[in-house]
Amino acid sequence: MKLLTFSAQNFRSINAAFSPQGRNVNIYGCNGAGKTSTEDAFLWLLFGKDSADRKDYDLIPHKPGATEPDVGRGLEPTVEGKLEYFGKTVTLKKSYIEEWPSRGSLKGQYAGSKTHYFIDGLEVKAGEYNSAVGELIDPGLFKLLTNPHYFTESLSWQERRETLVKIAGDLNVEPVPGLVALMDGRPFDNFYALAKQNVKATQKQLDGIPYAISEAQRLIPTETPEMPDVAALKKQQEDLENQIQTLKNDDSANAVRREIAELETKIAEGRRKYAEKIDAENAKIKDGINSLEDKISEKTRELNYADFQKKQLKSDLADLSDQKAAKLAEWHKAKDRQWTGSEICPTCGQKLPKEQIESAKAAFNRQRSNDLEKLKSEGLGLKKQIEDKSREAESLKEKAETAGKDIKRYQENLEKGKSLLKPYVYETQIEYKDLNGRLTDLKDQLEKGTDAEKNSKLDMLAGELDNVKQQIQDANRIKLQTEQTKAQKKHVAELEDKQKEISADLGKWEKAAALCEEHVKKQAHALETAVNGKFKVARFRMFAPQKNGEEAECCDVVYPNGSTNLSTGERLQTGIDIINTLSKYYGVDAPIWIDNAEGITLPVETDSQIIRLIVSPNDKKLRVEVRE
Repeated sequence: MKLLTFSAQNFRSINAAFSPQGRNVNIYGCNGAGKTSTEDAFLWLLFGKDSADRKDYDLIPHKPGATEPDVGRGLEPTVEGKLEYFGKTVTLKKSYIEEWPSRGSLKGQYAGSKTHYFIDGLEVKAGEYNSAVGELIDPGLFKLLTNPHYFTESLSWQERRETLVKIAGDLNVEPVPGLVALMDGRPFDNFYALAKQNVKATQKQLDGIPYAISEAQRLIPTETPEMPDVAALKKQQEDLENQIQTLKNDDSANAVRREIAELETKIAEGRRKYAEKIDAENAKIKDGINSLEDKISEKTRELNYADFQKKQLKSDLADLSDQKAAKLAEWHKAKDRQWTGSEICPTCGQKLPKEQIESAKAAFNRQRSNDLEKLKSEGLGLKKQIEDKSREAESLKEKAETAGKDIKRYQENLEKGKSLLKPYVYETQIEYKDLNGRLTDLKDQLEKGTDAEKNSKLDMLAGELDNVKQQIQDANRIKLQTEQTKAQKKHVAELEDKQKEISADLGKWEKAAALCEEHVKKQAHALETAVNGKFKVARFRMFAPQKNGEEAECCDVVYPNGSTNLSTGERLQTGIDIINTLSKYYGVDAPIWIDNAEGITLPVETDSQIIRLIVSPNDKKLRVEVRE
């Protein structure tokens, strides 16, 4: 597309016309002269928008210094342009007309505005006009081909990337070695997603195994009770049952008397052993109690001595303070002392010579100065003594507090230690109570007769039999616990095997993910190479490395030296290069508008028509220059 002729009348602040006939154009003007409005007029002619992509904006010129359009003067913004496209030409025209009714209630009042559309001089409807413009060029594509900065600065990186991928075309990238076999016919994207999904899921599964192992190990008893000799217990049970049966036929009381003697011997032996045990247990505690009592005595002496020293220091500080106050009073008295010597000779009654008077005054002042210096020195000495005594008193206070805290702590520990001493009361022991109870029962049996004795013996044997039976039951429980322990250890081993299996599976999927990532990087390099091969100046970074080692999609514009911080000229040069490639790809071109072109020094190479908007302070009105 080439612009052949162009005119704009009463459009905002401009009235301009030029006939480039498809050649390049330079438009000069100072700031505010209407350079940008010229581009706005061209865009309004085609799409009804300005360069800022606005539909609702003022078309009518403003009065000088006014902020509102000069409505009511009958100004009709009109823009007309003749375009060449694919060997054909078309003349487009738009007029913006104010409506002022001449009849009715609104007569003489502003009633809005209306836009009129013309194609080759024939007025048409808005829809027909827009269809004709659409045949010339797509509005979205027009922005890409006319604004050097639109692609790089207005599109999102996703939109830029999508366009560049289309331009690059199909890429034939060979998979990295080993990847095809792992994919097993699956599409790459699906397999890559599956690999990352399985790595995450397998890692999560693996992370839970150590806890399961720990919980299973926790259920394994740290100590397994020793398994009793069940056969021996059953033999003992049989013997007790036989004894009970034999005793039922035995009327003699001799067995009861022997048992009484045995019980009395056991009680005496138990009492002796208990006393020895208590003595041994209390020995260490008594040693600790004696040590604490010694420490309390020592700290008490320290505390008493500190209190004595504190009282002495308090007295010394009071005496020193009094001395200091007295010295200060002497100093002030000496400071205020004035010379009172007589200036009259006591012998002749004549006034003494001036030299003699001055000498006497000087001697007085020297003496007063010496007295002040001496008193000051003595006062400073007393101050230092007070400070030293104060520090000593503070130190004694800290020592006394520390000693007091130690005494309190030792006393608390002493009371705790005394509470730990065990009494010598064998009669409270279960052993004694059992033996003495049995002894009492046997004595009662003897007093009551042989039947009572036999019954008592039977009760004892029955008790022993119950105990043996209980031991047999405990043995059965130990057997069950042992079996459960074996089962739990087997479960731990199974979990550890599962951990190894999952670790191997994780390694497999991590390898697959790594190969996929390598392939993605290979694709990224190929894509960047293909894309950048389509441009002379512009370069694009299509992938960016991440901290996790993966490649993230992007679309960053870079200069050939790798920098993303481009100068104004470099940005324009890059934008023109992009327009050239897009024009070639889509098979269409359009006039390129370059604003602020006065600062551009880099060469611009393009087959498209270029319209430069140049700031020129000396050009108060627009000046158009058609270039060959």
